[in-house]
Amino acid sequence: MPTPSAAQPTPSTAQPVTSPPLGRTTGSGGTTASPGSGGRPPSLAERMPAFARALRTRADEVDAALAFAHAAGVRDPAEVVADLEPWESVVAGATRAAGAPGERPVAGSSGTSGTSGVPGTPGPAGASAGGDATDQAAALAVAVVTLALRLAGQARWREGSAARWAVREVGPRLDWWHAVGGASAARLRDLVAAAEVLAPTPTARAWADRLAGLPDPGERAREAIAVCAWRSGAVRLRAAALDAAGALPGPVAEAALGVPADRVPGVLTRAATDPWWWPGAPEHGVLARIPTFRGDGGRCLGLPQVVQAAWAPAGPHPAAWVVRDTADGTRWTVLGDALGAELVPASGADREGGGDAAGAADAAGAADTADTADVDLRGLVVGSVPWDDAITGLAAQGEVLLVSRRHSYVLDVVRPVRRPA
Repeated sequence: MPTPSAAQPTPSTAQPVTSPPLGRTTGSGGTTASPGSGGRPPSLAERMPAFARALRTRADEVDAALAFAHAAGVRDPAEVVADLEPWESVVAGATRAAGAPGERPVAGSSGTSGTSGVPGTPGPAGASAGGDATDQAAALAVAVVTLALRLAGQARWREGSAARWAVREVGPRLDWWHAVGGASAARLRDLVAAAEVLAPTPTARAWADRLAGLPDPGERAREAIAVCAWRSGAVRLRAAALDAAGALPGPVAEAALGVPADRVPGVLTRAATDPWWWPGAPEHGVLARIPTFRGDGGRCLGLPQVVQAAWAPAGPHPAAWVVRDTADGTRWTVLGDALGAELVPASGADREGGGDAAGAADAAGAADTADTADVDLRGLVVGSVPWDDAITGLAAQGEVLLVSRRHSYVLDVVRPVRRPA
C-alpha cells in the first residue's frame, strides 16, 4: 500500500487550525512541483479539485475535524487528508450525479490559500457557484475526512491498519455514494467496523471484492456489509447475516449471496437449518478442510487434536467444536459452516477441558482411547474420506463430524456416507 512522504512538524495547537498548502503527494518520496507552479508543490486544490471544492462548502465541519486531530496529537492532519486521494474521482462523480458540473468555477478560486480550514484550498468558506447541487458531494467528502482524522487521533490510521484499508481502498470501490448524503458517515463507520473484524482473516479481500460488485443497497447498507462478510467466509457473522439477508432488496441479495433472486428465500431457509448445506457444496464425505497451522494463517503450533463438540446457542449459529494444540495444550473453538471456518479462543468449560479423556492424551496415543461408539464413528469416517491416516480425535454435531489425524495440520469436516447394511 503506498504511503505518504514524511510529514513536516505540525504547528502547535495554539496556532490557527488551518493547515498550510499541502506539499506532498501520496506515495512519493518527496514533494512534486506542479507545472507552472514555479517549483511550488501542488496544493490539495490542484491535486484533488473536486474533493477540495466539496470540503470548502462545509468549512466549519472540516475545521472542527482538524481541531480534533490537533488536540488528539495527530502529527500532520494535512498528510491524512492527502492520503484520501482515491476519493477524488468518487466525489467528482457524486458532484456530477447531483447536477453540478465537475469542474464548475468557484468564487475566489484564483488564490492558493484561504481561511476554509482545508489544507491548500483557495477561497472563502462556502463560496461555491454550485449551491445546493453539491450537498451530496460535500457530505461525502466531509464524512471521509472526519472519519479519517478521528481514526488518526485514535492511532488507527497507519500503514497496514484495517481501518485505513477500509476507508482508503474499500470505500472508493463501492458504487454507493452518489446520493447518500448524510448516510455516508454511517456507511463508512460500518465498513471500518467490519474490516477490523475481518482483517486478520483471509476473507477480507474476498469481502471487499464482493462488496464492490453490489448495487447500492439503499437503507440496507449495514445488512449488505454483514451478508457479504458471511458469504466471503466470516462464519462468526452467520446468524446475523442470515437474519439480515432476508431484508435486502432482490438485486442486492442476489449479488451478495451469489444466488438467483428467486431462489434466495429457499436457500436461506435451508441454510439456516443445516450449517453445512449450500448450493453446489458436497452433501456427504469431506464437506470442508480447515487449516490450523499458524504459519498458514491458522492458530496452532502443533498438530490439532479434536476434543469434543462445543456448546452452541439455539438458532442458525455455526457448528462448533473444541480442539487442542498438541504443542502447548491451548484449546481453540472451531466455528464452521459451508462458507467458511475459523479458530477462536475457547472459553468457559471448553477452555478448561472438563476432564475429557482426549485432553489428557497426546496426539499419537489418542486413537487408542476410543470407546465402542468412537470405533463405530471411526469406521464411518474411514469409509468416507480419501486419505489413509490414524485418527487422533473426532466429535459429532448431529450427522457431521470434525476429525483430526496424526500426520496433518488440517481438520476434516465429514458427513459419513452411510452404506446399506
